[in-house]
Amino acid sequence: MKQSWIEALLAVVALAGLLVVGTAATEGVSTAQRVMTDLAMPIGLLWLMAFGAAVQQFRFGNRQAGFGLAAAFLAIWILFSSFFADSLIGAVEYPLTSISPIADDAPEFQLVILLGGAAGRNHAGHPELGGAGERIAMAAKLWHAQKTERIICTGTEKPRSQPIFDRGDGSGRSSDFTADDPAELGREILMSLGVPGDRIFRCGGQNTISEMQNLAAYLPSLTANSADPRPIGLITSAFHLPRAIRLAKTQKLDFVPIPAGSSAGVRNTRGIGILVPTAGAGESVARAAKEMLARVIGR
Repeated sequence: MKQSWIEALLAVVALAGLLVVGTAATEGVSTAQRVMTDLAMPIGLLWLMAFGAAVQQFRFGNRQAGFGLAAAFLAIWILFSSFFADSLIGAVEYPLTSISPIADDAPEFQLVILLGGAAGRNHAGHPELGGAGERIAMAAKLWHAQKTERIICTGTEKPRSQPIFDRGDGSGRSSDFTADDPAELGREILMSLGVPGDRIFRCGGQNTISEMQNLAAYLPSLTANSADPRPIGLITSAFHLPRAIRLAKTQKLDFVPIPAGSSAGVRNTRGIGILVPTAGAGESVARAAKEMLARVIGR
């Protein structure tokens, strides 16, 4: 028994060593150190433990348990693999256009809609960008590139019994919104990035469906009597954009999609270390699975 445990431990060391040394050989010591850190994290340790336990059970001659642990090893690797996560995200993300939205020859918009969920407040009460913060950055970049004259930030923290939105009094303020509403957080951060407050408006909605319902009630008041032929842009994360456009169409809203924060197609800078499972990759897998499920059930 002792020998089988030693062999299992050696197998784990060999696997980890191959990944670290292989990464160091192609990507450098610094990247190899990050791979070592990933292996020392809970997901990495669980993966290595499943591998070692599978080897140990096979050495015991317990093939059934060995195959079960090997299946667990593979399941962890697949569900938390950056390679698998990138493939899934690539399948659901809205494809990036060949022209940057802020390029000189990119189209202009009469207004752009910034879907909420990209920011939160820290313990001191200050707004901070979250993982989807590129949405807000994209809106600011479009403003500074003179690609739009108005920005609508959407989102409320709690559901409302009826659509709420700024009345267009020039202040961009409304007592209907609270400080923690995504629409208000987006507005505050955009102002800190140099977008004038009177060019930022807010619209309610606790989720994507209700955001579109609120927008359907709000947009006629902003575009009424307007002969502006320019389209309306919709900014959200690239993985979320296909669903957002699909739900917009259910409200008879026609938007030009503007993807932000694309994850697919990012160049691999970790070499063989990309094979190490990570919690971040697991989050991407879950995000892609959510979008696929929404597509299946028509949400």
